Amino acid sequence: LLDEPLSNLDAKLRTQMRSEISKLHSKIQTTFIYVTHDQVEAMTMGTRIVVMKDGFVQQIDTPRNLYSYPVNKFVAGFIGTPQMNFYAGKLKADGDKVRVTFDNTDVDMVAPYEYFAKADIRYLDGEKPVTLGIRLEHVSVDPEQYPYKAKCRVSYTEDLGIDGQVYADFNINSEDTVTESATKIIIKAPAGVFYRAGEIIDISMDLSKLHIFDTETEKTIAPRIPLETITTGKVKGGKLSVFGANIGLPSAIQPEDGEYELHIPTSAISVGGEIKAQFVKNEEINGQNLVQLNINGRAVFALAASDADVNSGLSLDLKQVAFIKDGEEVVKPLPNENELEGKIVKSKKQTEGENGKKVNEIVFNLEVAGKSFDCPYDVAEKIINGGGLKIFKTALGVRFAPDGVTLGEGGIPAHVERILDYGKEKFAECSVTVMQPVPVEEKPVPTKKFAKFAYNFKEKFTKLKKTVYEPVEKKVYIAVDNSFNGRDIDIIPDISKCGVFEIEQDIRLV
Repeated sequence: LLDEPLSNLDAKLRTQMRSEISKLHSKIQTTFIYVTHDQVEAMTMGTRIVVMKDGFVQQIDTPRNLYSYPVNKFVAGFIGTPQMNFYAGKLKADGDKVRVTFDNTDVDMVAPYEYFAKADIRYLDGEKPVTLGIRLEHVSVDPEQYPYKAKCRVSYTEDLGIDGQVYADFNINSEDTVTESATKIIIKAPAGVFYRAGEIIDISMDLSKLHIFDTETEKTIAPRIPLETITTGKVKGGKLSVFGANIGLPSAIQPEDGEYELHIPTSAISVGGEIKAQFVKNEEINGQNLVQLNINGRAVFALAASDADVNSGLSLDLKQVAFIKDGEEVVKPLPNENELEGKIVKSKKQTEGENGKKVNEIVFNLEVAGKSFDCPYDVAEKIINGGGLKIFKTALGVRFAPDGVTLGEGGIPAHVERILDYGKEKFAECSVTVMQPVPVEEKPVPTKKFAKFAYNFKEKFTKLKKTVYEPVEKKVYIAVDNSFNGRDIDIIPDISKCGVFEIEQDIRLV
């Protein structure tokens, strides 16, 4: 464990010690956890980097992926010196082209749609504001290096010996300083290049390296693996027309005839089916193979094996698809996991040891919706290590997949509301009654002894809080077979496969 070990050294010694620590790591072949505010130390020494902000993890990845594929604006700006150039702007898709404009500037360029194939299509309407980012090495003072050109006014130039940096502004008439301007740009330049302050120069940019972030959330809208594909589909006579194919709808999905906006998760698209698509390329991303396909000029992505026969067409897992009309979710996707509140309990169990002697053994149980289930020791160990001793008094969220349960006596009582038939799969929509805490405020009645004290501090003592429990119905979805016809059942989650979360901060413990 190394907590900023080089922070008090000068620049030369820091460089030397980075090398020494890296050699030590290679020699003893064990894990180093290294805390630093110096991104150069992180980028040069780390094999995996955890970027944190305000106590929350923003991204965990390799140095190269953090630099090239930041998940949000904070990571994009934090990694890299100088930081990435950011601009408010808009994107407008038109056929196989996208118009890129920077607000409050004359920058207006048209780039191929393929540069924005992974972007959320809702941001390509020319109206929704976005934050555009580009690193200084993807901008050139040579106007012929890239096909996308612009003009800017130079503020000053830095000659760093091996190369240089030009500080300029896209807003030719801006009177802001280079640090205050929202349209400033930093450009990497060859060594010896010099411009006078106020000089207007022509530059070029590599828009294939453009990063796009949501203006409010600051999250990327073009992740390496797109979360979903948004398109339109038409329902008529129990069939869905989408991507040029007519797909029969199962009984669980029967919206009224009409046009819908479809939100299709990438995980819902698989190879083999009636939807015809043209293969574009494979991309290996963190052990997964992302297949890019073209359907009527539209980029569509699927996760499949690298040798999958994409010429066999595509199919959709309709239970994951959302149907939206006039902003209302008419058909909701089947939840891929259920969540019920629980807590971990420790107790002693008397067992027979060697020589027939009775010994006390520590055992753990996970209580879920009022029912107690054996908790494997390795699962309990992770929960306790993640939450500390206070975890025994902490409300936990226990999440399990629809197929991660069995039916049997002693389980969580559930009432089957209806059966959802998706053709090849069936699910029971169940209601489970749980006791949920509800805070209640009451006025205290101070005794005579503390009357004066309570009066002097009435702002603090006018109300007391206590917690009462009320029954609440929770929805749970369970995978069932074709012969299932139960109404009142007991469900037993597989604790070894459950996800356990600390509810208040939504921190995953297991």
